[in-house]
Amino acid sequence: MLNFYTEDWELKSIDTVLLDKDGTFQNDHLYWGKLAEKRVEAIIKKFNLSNNCFEDLCFAIGHNPKICRLIKNGPVGTLSRTDVIEFMVKYLKKYDIITDFKTMSDLFDDVHHEFMSQMEKYVDFIEYSEEFIKNLKSKGAKLAVVTSDSYSHTLEILKILKNKTKYVGMILLFITATVNLCQLFID
Repeated sequence: MLNFYTEDWELKSIDTVLLDKDGTFQNDHLYWGKLAEKRVEAIIKKFNLSNNCFEDLCFAIGHNPKICRLIKNGPVGTLSRTDVIEFMVKYLKKYDIITDFKTMSDLFDDVHHEFMSQMEKYVDFIEYSEEFIKNLKSKGAKLAVVTSDSYSHTLEILKILKNKTKYVGMILLFITATVNLCQLFID
């Protein structure tokens, strides 16, 4: 059992710690930022836009390419995939591009499928999160991941993170936004 203390409060007898994946232990700026850039590049190519639109479209999708950081209010990183696609369909009207949800969704799917083969370069721990996880496990804590990301995608990311550390033996509970419940044993 773990006990946590601050000046203002304390938690006693904690045996399980829930961690959100993106931004808590996985560096979401690196991963989602690169994916956002690749989606913007695909939008520019598909709709024959000028490369001068790149920065504006990156900002619109929720990524600042100059500093490689997600924008606080998204839409990437804060809204669902569906909402991001709907937002971009509307935003492209600024460039006189009329498209629909299915076309944009297919483009996002194609980019994501291509990105999966190179995503290992963009998946990493947030500074100190790996050490934090190790410390929790050394004290006997059970760890669980709570995310709105898909099961298959989360599993791939966890496998990559496992390969980037000497730490093994994490038992992770995965809960999606649709409230599907699965246990992943990463050994």
